[in-house]
Amino acid sequence: MILVLDIENSITYKEHMNWKGTETSEIKDMSPYNPNNKLVSVGWNDDPINSDDTEYVFFYHTKHKGSPNASSRLQSALDQCGLLVGHNIKHDLSWLLECGFTYTGPVWDTMVGEFVLARGVKKSFKLEDIAKRRKLTLKKSDVIEYYYKNKITFD
Repeated sequence: MILVLDIENSITYKEHMNWKGTETSEIKDMSPYNPNNKLVSVGWNDDPINSDDTEYVFFYHTKHKGSPNASSRLQSALDQCGLLVGHNIKHDLSWLLECGFTYTGPVWDTMVGEFVLARGVKKSFKLEDIAKRRKLTLKKSDVIEYYYKNKITFD
């Protein structure tokens, strides 16, 4: 079974000093290794043509209780998975593994695929830009960018 997956996580904002020690900037830390960050939710689908079949579970959210049996439902899908697909899948997989889920099968990263297809031509590999180039349905990226800009995270 091919499984398309996307995770959402909380973000920690922190000050970062440049290498000269003269200027600070704020950076987004989305790492699963930061103890202040949490796995918020995971969505997956084994039939990407039919979005009605998408499973979505909450783990940590300020307004939603955790979904019943969320961990076992997700692990069951991963156990049946023959190919895990995602955009920048290393991020999603890092989160899953750090949260105790297991997956040892092959992965397909749509961002890496687009990079290879670009053949050295400079392009944006953001999911929104790729979807526009491929004339695909867009996620609500304008809403997400607004939230990021205003430091409102998924939790």
